[in-house]
Amino acid sequence: MIYAQLKGTAAVSLPANWLQDHFAHPAMGTFLSPLKIPVGFFHGDADNLTPIQGVRNIEEQAKKSGKTNFTFHYFEGLDHSLSIGRWFAAGDMPEGHKAIFEYIKAQTSK
Repeated sequence: MIYAQLKGTAAVSLPANWLQDHFAHPAMGTFLSPLKIPVGFFHGDADNLTPIQGVRNIEEQAKKSGKTNFTFHYFEGLDHSLSIGRWFAAGDMPEGHKAIFEYIKAQTSK
C-alpha cells in the first residue's frame, strides 16, 4: 500500500525494496560525525516530508560532541524545498535559498 502512495507522489520511480533499504541504514549522524569539512543544514519548519526534529537531533549531537564545522539554519513557514516555487512563480527568492547562497559564498571565499 505504501508503495502505491509513493508511486503517486515520488518525483522518480522507486526500486523494489527501497523502503526496507532506506530504513536499514544507520542514523544520519553516523555518516556526518566523522566529517571535518564545513556542513550547512537548511530546514523549513513547514516541511511535511522530513521532520525538523531529525535535524534538531543532529544539531544536539553535534553540540554535545563539540563539532564546530556544522551550522544549522531553520526557516519559519518554508517547506521541504524551502519554498523554491515562489522563486519560479514570482521571482521572489525565499530566505532559505538566500541563506544557502550566502553560505556557499562564505565557504568558497575562505
